[in-house]
Amino acid sequence: MDGALHVWMHDINDRQEALEALRRSALFDSLTSLPNLTLFRDLITERLARTPSEGVTLIMLQLDGLQIVNTSFGRDAADVVLMSAVSRLRDLVRPPAILARIGNQRFAALLTDPPDELAAMREAETIRKALSAPIQHGEMSVVLSHCIGIAVAAEDSRDADDLMQHAEAALARARSIGKNRTELFAREMHLEIRRRLEVEADLRGALERREFRLYYQPLVSLASGEVVGFEALVRWQHPARGLIAPGEFISVAEESELIVPLGRWVLNEGLRQLSCWSAEHDAFAGMRLSVNVSPVQFAGDDFLEVVDAALAQTGIEPRRLVLELTESVLMRDAERTHELFTKLRGRGVRLAMDDFGTGYSSLSYMQRFTMDSLKIDRAFIDGLEGDRQKLAIVKTILSLSDNFEMTTTAEGIETRDQLEIVVDLGCQFGQGYFLARPTPASEIPTLIQRWHPEKGRTTTGTQR
Repeated sequence: MDGALHVWMHDINDRQEALEALRRSALFDSLTSLPNLTLFRDLITERLARTPSEGVTLIMLQLDGLQIVNTSFGRDAADVVLMSAVSRLRDLVRPPAILARIGNQRFAALLTDPPDELAAMREAETIRKALSAPIQHGEMSVVLSHCIGIAVAAEDSRDADDLMQHAEAALARARSIGKNRTELFAREMHLEIRRRLEVEADLRGALERREFRLYYQPLVSLASGEVVGFEALVRWQHPARGLIAPGEFISVAEESELIVPLGRWVLNEGLRQLSCWSAEHDAFAGMRLSVNVSPVQFAGDDFLEVVDAALAQTGIEPRRLVLELTESVLMRDAERTHELFTKLRGRGVRLAMDDFGTGYSSLSYMQRFTMDSLKIDRAFIDGLEGDRQKLAIVKTILSLSDNFEMTTTAEGIETRDQLEIVVDLGCQFGQGYFLARPTPASEIPTLIQRWHPEKGRTTTGTQR
């Protein structure tokens, strides 16, 4: 009997331990042991109920750079770096304040001490400084970038959802500005959130309503002065707001993953147009088309099939297609990226790194992910005439591209002086308003005829 009782009690204990483990997994992050999003919402509700609303502040933090560590050194190294960052946060966010992990690289701190917005900003600055110091792991030194959004509870912060939404809006604003930014929630951010929701709703039907247009910006050989291709740039012909530049809707399209069908349309339409020009005008023979590819689009399982289908449908030779990818593409699934690059280049498709110098580029990535060309970001061309540092950066990029046997394109050439400098430095190609503006498809044949009168013949007698 005693033995049976012992077994029964042992079974009870095992069940209680299992239930406790289940409860913890539902409420706490397994790696850091911090409260997760579910528990954190409950804790906010509890604090708001017992604390005057103006005494509650939410600081939301997004870390960036762990994916690079994960890709380069493995998951274990990324976890070690993350835990080092968490340790620094724990040293600063002490009870009764609450620290939580509410996303993969997102954390939040609920404070009840700061009496006003200024004190909250000071607290955020303390956190920023702590996270800005390099994290050492063996011989590796990592500096994580981050952004912070702050929301101070007020009369219109009625519950946890309101406070969370306000902090998320502030964080989104900070991230849209750049790295290592801190933003305090302001009422006008409500309007920004509403505007983005309206843009997303309009975007969902814009493709079906055929509201998108492609403009084409010539790519010019700086050695010969000839147009050798075009970059396809999307515009939105909104029925109420007129022609909308991509800066106003691309980020919304990426967040909602509407960039995938939009990117597919840009690729298909751009190649279709190049095929039409080539059939009707001798001057377009051999010219290439550059198309921007979003990281979200590139990550799609069917991306290679989409490219193959577009080339097959239009009859364009793969060597005439240039896919422009930002450096962030290299930070994702390294093995898959390498495999896709190999297959695309094996087909003859050219690959260009867009906005080079503004992201996470390293020599190791350039060596592993073989590309055909680098596009020097316009930020380094703007003001190049009187900036020795920018001049040194451009020289370095040109030297790197030469060593890796890649061509270079200078973006954003807007003055004769800028053009002369990049030509003297040996840059092969250029784009910018000084050379030619983005132009509707219907006007491109006329532009080319003016540019190269001797090549302006049409083969069918018509122009599209």
